[in-house]
Amino acid sequence: MMKKSSFQELQDKIEQLHQEQAVLQEALRKCRSEVVATLEERDRSQGLIELAADAIFTGDPKGNFTGVNQSAIALTGYSRDELLTMHMGQLFSKEEQLRVPLRYDLLKQGKVVQTERTLTRKDGSVVPIEMNSKMMPDGTLHAFIRDVTRRKVMEQDLLESEAHQRALSEATFEAVVLTRKGVCIGQNDNTEKMFGYSPEELEGKYSTILIAPEERENVRENMDSGYEQAYETMGLTKDGRRFPVEICGREINYRGEQVRVAAIRDISAQKRAEQDSQVIQKLESIGTLAGGIAHDFNNILTGLFGNLSLAKIKLENTHPAFRHIEQAENSLNRATHLTGKLLTFAKGGDPIIEQVSLVDLVRETVSFDLSGSNIRLVLSADDDLWQAEVDKGQIQQVFSNLAINAKQAMVDGGHLSIRFSNYQHGADNLLFGLTAGKYIRAEVRDEGIGISEKHLGRVFDPYFSTKQTGRGLGLASVFSIIARHKGKISVSSELGKGTTFTMYLPASSHPVEPIAPGQAEPVGPLGFQPRVLVMDDDEDILHVVEEMLVAMDCQVVTAVNGFRAVELYRKAVDDGRCFDLVILDLTVPGGGGGKETVQQLLEIDPKARVVVSSGYTEDPVMAHYADYGFRAVVSKPYIFNHLQQVVFRVLHDSP
Repeated sequence: MMKKSSFQELQDKIEQLHQEQAVLQEALRKCRSEVVATLEERDRSQGLIELAADAIFTGDPKGNFTGVNQSAIALTGYSRDELLTMHMGQLFSKEEQLRVPLRYDLLKQGKVVQTERTLTRKDGSVVPIEMNSKMMPDGTLHAFIRDVTRRKVMEQDLLESEAHQRALSEATFEAVVLTRKGVCIGQNDNTEKMFGYSPEELEGKYSTILIAPEERENVRENMDSGYEQAYETMGLTKDGRRFPVEICGREINYRGEQVRVAAIRDISAQKRAEQDSQVIQKLESIGTLAGGIAHDFNNILTGLFGNLSLAKIKLENTHPAFRHIEQAENSLNRATHLTGKLLTFAKGGDPIIEQVSLVDLVRETVSFDLSGSNIRLVLSADDDLWQAEVDKGQIQQVFSNLAINAKQAMVDGGHLSIRFSNYQHGADNLLFGLTAGKYIRAEVRDEGIGISEKHLGRVFDPYFSTKQTGRGLGLASVFSIIARHKGKISVSSELGKGTTFTMYLPASSHPVEPIAPGQAEPVGPLGFQPRVLVMDDDEDILHVVEEMLVAMDCQVVTAVNGFRAVELYRKAVDDGRCFDLVILDLTVPGGGGGKETVQQLLEIDPKARVVVSSGYTEDPVMAHYADYGFRAVVSKPYIFNHLQQVVFRVLHDSP
């Protein structure tokens, strides 16, 4: 028998490993809950992969890497850029590939290939690993690799001890079952946690009781043949719950007789990650399509809005046609609202911060979403309510999703109450973990069916929904957007009475001025005739913008791409007639877009005043325009007053 002190030392090691396993499992759980929350759900799932403890590789059908996570970089010693130029086979020596082939033939059949092999790092050192590979239906290769150095060391140490069987089962695997001719003769503590059977209940029963009925024959064949490679199957708990597992079994000599030890690992999280990866790819494809449609539609709207704005300028407000023009503008505002939703879905990136009146924004957004329903919007706010410092499009999406949820919850009608108030958060206040500063507190309360207590904690989880037809992305997207704004959101509910969402959004200390809905702040005359250079690849847009700027008393020169804009700007400088302002379209087919052009203009004239414009705000340039040399942003479709406000502000800013 082992001395008590040595056995205790082993137990301490086991406990330490349990704690490490628990920490890793908790970290993975938190990563998954944080990762796929936007996407329009692509950021949360990507974060899960990036922060996973296992090294994760994606590749094409030939094994060329197309993506790796941080753990893959740490495991191999190569940089991300180096790995993305490599092939799966380059991680293993020729001898290792002969010993354990990569088996692309099985992968192409859609089978999961599990192996234990030795990986060669960049510095030439070798690492023992477990590798699970699978080729998805779209041809994408997924490989999950785990460094098992610690496990191998523990196996060796424990096998050399008299208590190796028990210690090995507890230290190496999540659940371990010891069998003699298929009958259970021992188990570790994790077996009961995973399957629900106590040692007394499982002892003397065939181990296939832990396997779903349709998989038992295959498992028996593997046990009888002494199969020692890892393989996937379906586990079955005492209460009948099914879940995917990975089993790795081997024959060992225990007290003079041959027995089989089987390690069972719950791979539910891995399967969810694979599913999330496929969902993200679909969402990215849809998002790209949505963004492209919105971009093209915004170009059309720019022409319509621009011409309507010009018509209003040329007509007195008493003219019979003036009212019809305003009604047309209102209809176009609804169209803009729809394209805004498409763009928010498509980009899912950093917020483009601006000062916004939440009251006006929410009144317009929620009224649109509740139109045609039997639900009444009740909107209230502090008289001196601060302006919010948010991304207008993303916050529209937040309140739109909440309004749609409320409408679905109030099938018989009712009231949707939204209340805004100022909130000053002190540095000594730990509420929600907010940083000190000014916030707007928003309460969105419906009179719907409510959410049960058991579901309340999961409402922000990606793909969780209590509706049969729900996708579980709406509230996950809300949570993600609020988080990107460094705000907070919480939920409370009572069955049969309704649900309340409470948000804290960053605010400015300036009160909202009484401006009519949909109108920009008025500006004064420019005071001179500025020379303005406008670059856009759409000639219809160029014509409309030119007329708008001329109506502002500007002298306008146009260019259809950045190359021409640079030529015109350089010539103007040489002639001593510099442009006072330049407006550049961000994206131009064939090159010569705003990002490249502004750098060339600043080389010619470091004091150049340049504004970036786009109807597709996915690019980070729109969120961090100042980092790229721009003075301001103007979004499409152009509205006369909004454009006038940007022009006035940039021209009157100090160089």
